[in-house]
Amino acid sequence: MSVTAAASEPSPSDATRVEVAAVRAALRESATWWSAKARHETLSIDRLWACFSCGACGATFDRVFTCPESELPLYRNAGEVEALIAEVQTGRSPLIDAATWRSAAECECRAPYHHVSVGGAGLFHSVIGSGAGVVATRIGGATEWHRLADGSGVLEQFDAASLRSALGRPLTLFEAWSELAPKLPVDAETVVGTAAEPGVWLFAAASAAALDLGIQSKLGARARIVVRLEPSTARAASWPASLRIIASVMEEGAALALVVERDAMLAQARAWARSRLGCDVRVAEAGRWTLASDKAEWPIAELPIALAMTKTGRTLGEALSGVLTEAARAIEDRIATLRALIERVPGSSFDVEGGKATARLADGRAVRTIELAQLPAGAQSLSAEVLAREAAFLFDVAPPWADRSRVCPCGAPLSIESRLIAWPWAEPGTRPRVVRMWAEEGRPGAAEVVALCCDRHVRIPSEVELRELGIDGARLEARLDADVAATRPRVHAALWLGPDGERVAIVRGPFVSGFVLSDARARALYDALGEPFEIESALGWAIGSDLAALVSEQASEATLVRALSELGIPSAEPFWLRREVDLGAAAIGSFDVVMAGAEQR
Repeated sequence: MSVTAAASEPSPSDATRVEVAAVRAALRESATWWSAKARHETLSIDRLWACFSCGACGATFDRVFTCPESELPLYRNAGEVEALIAEVQTGRSPLIDAATWRSAAECECRAPYHHVSVGGAGLFHSVIGSGAGVVATRIGGATEWHRLADGSGVLEQFDAASLRSALGRPLTLFEAWSELAPKLPVDAETVVGTAAEPGVWLFAAASAAALDLGIQSKLGARARIVVRLEPSTARAASWPASLRIIASVMEEGAALALVVERDAMLAQARAWARSRLGCDVRVAEAGRWTLASDKAEWPIAELPIALAMTKTGRTLGEALSGVLTEAARAIEDRIATLRALIERVPGSSFDVEGGKATARLADGRAVRTIELAQLPAGAQSLSAEVLAREAAFLFDVAPPWADRSRVCPCGAPLSIESRLIAWPWAEPGTRPRVVRMWAEEGRPGAAEVVALCCDRHVRIPSEVELRELGIDGARLEARLDADVAATRPRVHAALWLGPDGERVAIVRGPFVSGFVLSDARARALYDALGEPFEIESALGWAIGSDLAALVSEQASEATLVRALSELGIPSAEPFWLRREVDLGAAAIGSFDVVMAGAEQR
């Protein structure tokens, strides 16, 4: 008979170690998979991770959940990250619907749901602009923080208190505001500030004048974008309640601002565009930026990037990635629209250069050049009617019976109206017919010129073309008076409501600004907007050719600038014209208004 030693029973502590080791192994595998996937995403999104343990069969399995708020962080500071993870570990996050959770928690052994528990939970967050990822987890006890170098697969642990130094920037901009908050309120002789991340600054002072001096003293002549913080922004639901002191000190007269250095923004924009989008960011004339792909270019406005940082707590990299990704999508969408239009005209083609497309017929003749941004979006969903009209207009395929002075090439009724353009005209050989001038000799300004318009298209013809159409002298004057009621232009609009009752209605569309020069047309626009002011007079602002505003009388120019800023509408236009508008006038014509969500301030 042989004698052998009895096998020892595993102790509960051994079982715990084995379970934790399995959960950590699952974490490493999922984090490595996520890191590799995130590198190929144009805008990497946050994901929740959960590791399940089955009490029936002892299996350990994990799942990664992609949450619906794909382009925003799921939290506003490190504390909220920990709360988010704790919710997952205790049963399910409200960000994950019940059916998805139950399906994910089902073990292969088909044990009842109550046998499965969560042994670990975490958040995967890509730190855009730094090449790193944050992995915050709870496996058993307290939350642990790890840095995952881009593509390395190695989790480097660090303390939450050193999160900023580990990443080179805060997790969100709210973390940087939290560092500034204890220094508030600021006395009259002091300006305080902090570098939120390279090239991004937060400043606070007792007054706006002191704030300006402080920014100038610190940054000197460095080009920058300054966004003045408003109390309503700091009290918005998107901001943490812990930062309410910032709103309070501003209500007492203090001034705070986010400042972004243009060179830092441009450097990050180029790095992101080149590494993730296969594009580049170019600085065009007058300092304007464009996203340039191998197909076309799309304009990039700097102000909305800084505004996104202020409103949502995004870091510079996150705000840039959102804007650049949308620009890249817009290029692809408009190129798809061009392809759909070519199919409508056999043998036709487009030459795309920069942000413009030139339509050519089968014989190679150039017909018309248009800005890509003026093409209809949503190529896959455009109706056959819209495509047919756009193709007819761009390739100038007018019906053979058409009177070109009364029928647009797209086939719609044509009217002769006046519109505002920047002056001087860029191409002297195609000089338009000027109705009125707002420009001093030799200096840039604006001109009201004759335009050919239908409900979708506006074109500025040359004086020569007008004469060839037989529209000159008395006939032109008669058409300018009579035709204005015939059109129903499509415009996009937004309403801004100020904290003191000021109201600003912003409208955008091809050459829309000229309408505020006419009481009758301004009244028609006012009616189409739903009579937002409840008054009979307002100020009309023409801001460049494609942007106009109706402003209640108590609103100043500074109020208009603030409204444009908070709505994220770039306003660096070649001219600004103002006039008093009599809203008691009888309306002439009408508008097809696409209303954006009104913003309550």
